[in-house]
Amino acid sequence: RGILIQLAQYCAFRARQFAHEPATVSALEEMTRINLERAIGISRSVALPIERPVITDSRMMPHAWIRSVDGKILKTNVSLHGDDHFFPGPCDIAWDMAGAIVEWQMPPSETDFFCRAYQQLSGDEVRSRLPAYLLAYSMFRLGFCRMAEAALGAGEEGAGFRRASIRYEHVARRQLRSRSPQSTAAQISA
Repeated sequence: RGILIQLAQYCAFRARQFAHEPATVSALEEMTRINLERAIGISRSVALPIERPVITDSRMMPHAWIRSVDGKILKTNVSLHGDDHFFPGPCDIAWDMAGAIVEWQMPPSETDFFCRAYQQLSGDEVRSRLPAYLLAYSMFRLGFCRMAEAALGAGEEGAGFRRASIRYEHVARRQLRSRSPQSTAAQISA
């Protein structure tokens, strides 16, 4: 729980300190739609609501954190990736929340605790935006890993990206299954 609180504190900090003018996510929505179609064979648009526009960190993986002597975790590279040539560019803080949930492989109970901690710190109820961002994040990482795997070939590094792409595909499929067949794109973002 200590790590989850620290992750929530970091996301709340980004929401305050890296606030951005309202951003457009049309390219991110289009990337999600195309990746869903090409990687999973599902034709679906995904609306990504923006309530807390920020320059995201975009690198919430555990290896992007270090543990200090006092046991706290500290984020590395906090300003290098959020607005570079990779997605997402400026968007909702839900991108980093989704990134933390996916990368730290949080089960539902930890996800709930993490979101509640973030809400207490920021006043932002992010949970309604998360399903769409979990899908978009996992589809971005799936596409990224598949391209890296293709570029690296059959070696050990390519195999690592293959394993990662399988994990991201599982996350995406889980998000898609959590919706009934009658779900609309609007319901995905709810």
